[in-house]
Amino acid sequence: MRGGPRFTSSIYAATSVLILTPMFWELTLRFKVLPASVAAVLVCGYALAAFVLQWKHDLKPVLRVACIAAAGLVLALAVVSHALLPFVVAPLVLAAVCEFVPECDRAPEVAALVVLAADAAIWILIYVYFAGQNALADYPTLSRGALFAPGIAVFVLFTASVCFKTLLHARPITAFETVQAVIAFLLAAVSLADFGQPDGATILGVACLILSAAWYAAVFTVFACSSAERNTTVFAPQRNAAVFAA
Repeated sequence: MRGGPRFTSSIYAATSVLILTPMFWELTLRFKVLPASVAAVLVCGYALAAFVLQWKHDLKPVLRVACIAAAGLVLALAVVSHALLPFVVAPLVLAAVCEFVPECDRAPEVAALVVLAADAAIWILIYVYFAGQNALADYPTLSRGALFAPGIAVFVLFTASVCFKTLLHARPITAFETVQAVIAFLLAAVSLADFGQPDGATILGVACLILSAAWYAAVFTVFACSSAERNTTVFAPQRNAAVFAA
């Protein structure tokens, strides 16, 4: 039957989610068998196994189901367990895989979901730890470096991804990548402003000056050359130049 194998693989993937999700939940929260860091590694490994299946057998339904489950589970465990940092790192790892493994381009909705889960986890971390000591009674103590590193990491990750795709491969930047670039910058800026004291504001200002000069250099060199070489109106360099200028 046409489409049968994909439907069957989706059912198997959903079944594995129905088995693993309550098991992780109980072992981590109720029975305290799995430390938060181990649970985060296992959830991340589960999603990475789906990436391997997608790469070898082109099973996009399996990848979708596994990543939806992993993204939802890490966010839920982060909120309920109060151990935020491991469940922030896990979606960041998956986001890096989505952005730099070529086969993941076949399922862009999965990459978008994973990146948004990483954004949400970092926002939760910032909100909780900036709320003040009264709100942190049940949360582990984290150093300033651990607090602002995730926001910086998601910005560096996504900036590198966008530069790799647009500057090296001349791909048009998508609407989602444009919005995500803004979100990633805001996460980095808020992280530095909240947790990077006393020099956070200075570092942010210097970084903005350097980045703005770099993006304008790309507009007037890389994208201008791309259009000139083809002797025509090229949509991709024009869109990329407009976004980089903004």
